[in-house]
This record gives sequence, C-alpha cells and structure tokens, in this order.
Amino acid sequence: MKIRTAIAAALVFLPPVLAQDEKIGPPPTETRPVTDNYFGETFVDPYRWLEGDNSDPEHMGRMTDEVAEWTDRQNAYTRSILDGKAPGFEWLKPYRDRLEAQIQPLMEIGEISAPRMAGDRYFYSKRTGAQSQAIVYVRRGIDGAPRKLIDPFALDEEGLVTVAWYAPNNDGSLLAFGTYRAGDENSVLHILDVDTGEWLADEIPGKTYMAGWMPDGESFFYQRLEDLDDPYSGEVRFHRIGRHWTQDPVLIRQRQAEVLYQGLGISDERMAELKTTWGPEFSPGRDGHWAMVTYWTGTSSNDVWVMDLDEWFRTGRMALTPVLIGEDGRNDPTIADGMIYMQTNVNAPNGRIVRIDPHSPAREKWADVVPHRADAILRGFSIARGVLSASYLFDASTRIELFGLDGAAIGALKLPGTGSARLSTARDRTEAFLSYSSFNEPPSIYHVDLTAPAADPVVWEKVDVPVDGSSIVVKRVKYSS
Repeated sequence: MKIRTAIAAALVFLPPVLAQDEKIGPPPTETRPVTDNYFGETFVDPYRWLEGDNSDPEHMGRMTDEVAEWTDRQNAYTRSILDGKAPGFEWLKPYRDRLEAQIQPLMEIGEISAPRMAGDRYFYSKRTGAQSQAIVYVRRGIDGAPRKLIDPFALDEEGLVTVAWYAPNNDGSLLAFGTYRAGDENSVLHILDVDTGEWLADEIPGKTYMAGWMPDGESFFYQRLEDLDDPYSGEVRFHRIGRHWTQDPVLIRQRQAEVLYQGLGISDERMAELKTTWGPEFSPGRDGHWAMVTYWTGTSSNDVWVMDLDEWFRTGRMALTPVLIGEDGRNDPTIADGMIYMQTNVNAPNGRIVRIDPHSPAREKWADVVPHRADAILRGFSIARGVLSASYLFDASTRIELFGLDGAAIGALKLPGTGSARLSTARDRTEAFLSYSSFNEPPSIYHVDLTAPAADPVVWEKVDVPVDGSSIVVKRVKYSS
C-alpha cells in the first residue's frame, strides 16, 4: 500500500511541478547528423557521436572525453531530481526515502548452492545478504553441523577474494578450489585437506579450472591459460599432488589444435579460425578409463572426441576417436558406467540425449535415450546411480523427467511449485538436491530421492527474505499471441 501511495503521488504531483518551472529538463544534447544508406534506404543518426570513438575496428566504441562529460552532466541532473535538490522536486525525497526503506531489504538477499556430494561429506557455498562473497562449508552427513572450509573474509578482510569454484575428490577427503582477487577472474588452483582445513603446497596459476579428479583421489586433470594476456592459449594438463605444476604433462594446447584435427581434412584457413575460439574442454570419467574432449568451433557449436585414458597413462599417446566433427550444433557429453551419454541439438533443435559406445562411437550406432520433443526444450541433464535426469523448459517453467540409463521412463520429479529448478546429482547415489526458486519462493535447496520421484521434496535450507511468500499465488495461464 505504501509503495502504491508513493507512485500515485509521483503521478499526481509531477505534471504541475513541471508546468511551474519551464527550465526543468535534462541538459541539452548536441546533434551531429550522420547519414547512411542501407539497401537503398537512407537513415540519419543525429547521435552517432555518443557511441564514442569508432576509428579502430578492433576497439569500437571507446569512451571519449566529450561523451564522458555528457554522461556526467546527465547523471548530475538525474541525481539532483532523485535526491530532491532540483527546484520544484523537494517534495520527492520523502517518498523516495520511504520507497528505499522498503526496497533495500529486498535487494539484500543471500544465496546458497546445492551441495556437492562426496563420500559422507556435503560441500556447499552460502552468502548472506550483507556479505559480498560466499563462504564454502562442509557437513559430515546430511544433517551434520556446518563447518567453514574456505572463508574469503579470512583471506582478505575487505572481501576482495572470491572463491570461483571448488571440486572434492571422490571420497571427499581433499578439495580443489580456485580463488581470484579484486575481480580479475584469473583463478589460482589450491588444494586443502578437508579434515584438517590445511592448505597443501600445490598452487597452479593461470585462470585455472578443475577438469576432473582421478579415482586415486590424489591426481587430476585441469585447464588453464598458458598466457593470461592471450585468451586463446588454453591448455589441458595432468597433476599429481606434490609435483610442481610446471612439471605437469600437457595433453592439449589450443595453439596446437591441429594435433586434435590431424587426418580430418581441416584446411589451414579453418585451422587458424579454430585457434581463436573458446578452445578445448576436457572431462574425464569417474572411473578414470575414458575422457571426453570437446573443442568449440563457434559460440554455439563444438566438436567431440573420446579419449582412451588407459592408453595415455601407459604410453603417453593421445588415443583420440572422433565422435562428432564438423556439425553445426552444441554437444554436452559425459562418461557414465563405461558409456558416453551426450546431449545434442544436431538434427534435434530442442535437444535429445544419446548413448554411445566409446569403443565404437560411429554415428549410425548411437541410441536415443531421451528422444527429441517438440513441446519442450531440453536445458540439461545429469546422471545419478542408475538414473538419468532431463531438465526441460516446458510452458515457461522447469520440468524434470527421470529415466533409466537405458531410456526407460521413470516419471516426472515432483517440484515444490511452478518455477525454476536445477538438479544436483552424484554418480554413486540416488539422493539428489534440488535448487528451486519462484515468484513466491526465494532460492531454496530441497533434498530428493530419485527412486521416489512422486514424493514431496524436503527442505534442506532456504534463503531468508522479509516477505511472506504464502500470500503470493503463482499460476500458469496460456494466451494466444
């Protein structure tokens, strides 16, 4: 009611104020007409100069002194009205202060992530509305007491350190994580002992991200940039704990992408283009026998290979077999139970999931596990023990369908309501966590049993908000457009 009153007051009183003072208005903007002709049509742009300096095709839209000055003048004018300092607008400040007092608490909402499960440990991050950075916690058992593992504020009291990512090994005894400082996003990989909280000596710089732990729990693959000044210098390496990263063997270098495409008939011109994409990605299977290699060929397409890790560990030879090369489509493969499961939109615009034998990945031998649907868009999938979950955008909200690994339908997973949801699973269990939010519910984490998809999800933790969501009704209504 207070918000409606303030808005009504603004609408009622604003026109008379403007009528009393003809000088109220934004600072004038100079016009400098520029004429263009496109396909026989003439277009005049009087404000092209506000785009900045476009003289260098490699750095279009650079800020100029005159654009900066214009921006400062406009901001000062806007600020004078919002703060009630402009003549005739003194009345606005009390209403604005009241609105701000109501809105500010709603802007300071925290967040929580779904736990990553490893052994009997549950790793998650949480941030209150008053905190600028999320803290990483661990629980021993699903109902265990939370314990701080990585506190960015202990690393920097000003809150300038960010935990970019974290990944436990299979039994949860070690945690690899990346941190960066002051927003530079150049994450450095660290490892800590989960029981003691002690950081190991291993430290890998270079905008580094975890690709995947090996079954021994003491080695892993990772991705980094050879040169922080060159975004096209991606590489994949293998690390054993205790070894200096400069001694880690390199599997893939973006600057030498021709190694991946050897014998596939890629022209030199196309090869040069491929070296300036997002580059390679690497994902080893949980059992350590196979790995998936993908390479971005554009912003929404990638090529796919399967790699025999056993062969690489024995001989150091990259034993790569093409799975899908040269198609205009996005592919997200993973290894589970010795098979490849891949989401693809090649010949399936809304997405499908196929199962592929890594020993014989020829396209004609693929098997549809989750077929293409015309009525819903496949947004992603995950695999638990014996269960595949497919997340769809269906009628503007999330719908999660469960299948056996052979494609047999299990049923829809019951959600708390109509909203957005994402499922977090682990390969060795059927328990999972559901991240959910809607118009009447803040970000919440639910615990679910994938063997009982019709059961009510159980609240694990919610973000506190100063709003009673039960007073809000969410309905999905269809209209013809």
